[in-house]
Amino acid sequence: MRNAVRVALAPVSAMVWGYDKIADWLVEFLAQKFSNTPPDRIIQPPLMIAGPTIEALRFAGDTELRDLYATLLSTSMDRERSQYAHPSFVEVLKQLTPDEAKLMEYLRTRGMWAMPAVTVLRTIGEEPHRATAEALKHFSMMPTLAKCQYPERFVTYVENLRRLALADISPSTLAQEHFADIRSHPDFLYATTKQAGVAVEIREEVLHLTDYGTQFVLACMGELVKSMHAHCPGCNELIYFDVRTEFLHRDAKTIRAALQRATCSRCKKTVAEILEGRRLDRPRGKNSKPSRAKRKPKS
Repeated sequence: MRNAVRVALAPVSAMVWGYDKIADWLVEFLAQKFSNTPPDRIIQPPLMIAGPTIEALRFAGDTELRDLYATLLSTSMDRERSQYAHPSFVEVLKQLTPDEAKLMEYLRTRGMWAMPAVTVLRTIGEEPHRATAEALKHFSMMPTLAKCQYPERFVTYVENLRRLALADISPSTLAQEHFADIRSHPDFLYATTKQAGVAVEIREEVLHLTDYGTQFVLACMGELVKSMHAHCPGCNELIYFDVRTEFLHRDAKTIRAALQRATCSRCKKTVAEILEGRRLDRPRGKNSKPSRAKRKPKS
């Protein structure tokens, strides 16, 4: 596999200054990416993507962004996935911080589920001397869940992701239960404290990937994960399980396999174990229904 990768990168390596400084790491990374990929799917990457990507890799250091550059390059080298590799993604990566990359990765793992957020406005006075201020802006549990190094910079991160058209903020249509953690947070409780002469407005929002952001994730991070749900066959509890979006419309077998691996929080067993237990507990002998014998065709 390493030889196939080196052959595909040979024309590029001669044209990018400093390629030799990252060649060993890059070939090893790509070899791992393509470890389960047939060699005939590996193609020479377009120079408009490979050149700027390898050039940018020299300055990426050991941050999370280095892997994203290399993943973009691997996507452009995969015959079946190269359609996702857009030339502009190299410039987008140059304008992301490691924390913003973590936020995009977290949105990827949520798949089609948007991330709840709230903006709290406090208004004092009457017209024409009314003044409104944002007590909280795009407040969310997301920077904590994504393990950002500087979660207090979340608003700045969101504005940059919106500027790059990777993500956007929209009014929420989610049920109230999705905002429970936010509404119980000390910062939210403080921002919504009642005070005489002050009107408080709470705007519920969601942060979600744009179409451009979805393609960016597919090219630089991997397949999205979609959370699906079904009822436990043992106790009817609602079970959530994850399936990569590439399988949603073409591989029902994969979806069933993902469900069987899901664990019920009440039964403390996987769906497969519950179904297997039912099969073993099925009555045998006199009380069991005999299987119908196949009729022999008439001669």
